[in-house]
Amino acid sequence: MKNEATVIDEVTMTDMLKNIFEHEEKMQKYMETQAVAIKEKDTVIERLLTESKKQKEEFATKLANMKVTAPAPDLSVVKEAITAGLAGITKNMATDFVAIREMINRGPAPITRKLQLFTDAKTPEQYKAVLSWIVFGLIGLVTSVGTIMLIWHYMNLTHVR
Repeated sequence: MKNEATVIDEVTMTDMLKNIFEHEEKMQKYMETQAVAIKEKDTVIERLLTESKKQKEEFATKLANMKVTAPAPDLSVVKEAITAGLAGITKNMATDFVAIREMINRGPAPITRKLQLFTDAKTPEQYKAVLSWIVFGLIGLVTSVGTIMLIWHYMNLTHVR
């Protein structure tokens, strides 16, 4: 293809240029309105920033000047509880010392030994464990005695002939 020049008549050219200039003017107006809006927003932001800085400084000064004074604690209830507890402890210690002294004076108690299947607690788990061993032992004993008797009987039958 050859580079051919496009022929545009004068009316079309003026129409196109007119449209371009109108579009350019509209864009210029739009950009100006946007610039004004941005400047307004910037001023609002600056105003809000200065207000927040003021509030921050005011709060800092109020916080620095704030003083909290707590009333003196009333420890009388705690003191009464401690004295009552100590009185009870000393009273119990005196009776405990008397009981300990009597036990020492009585001497050692004789040891009684006895065979028990179960402890004094007698929990169901203990019963289950001990009785299961007894049952399995009896089953094993009966089975072994029966087997021995069968073998003995078979030996007697084969020996006689």
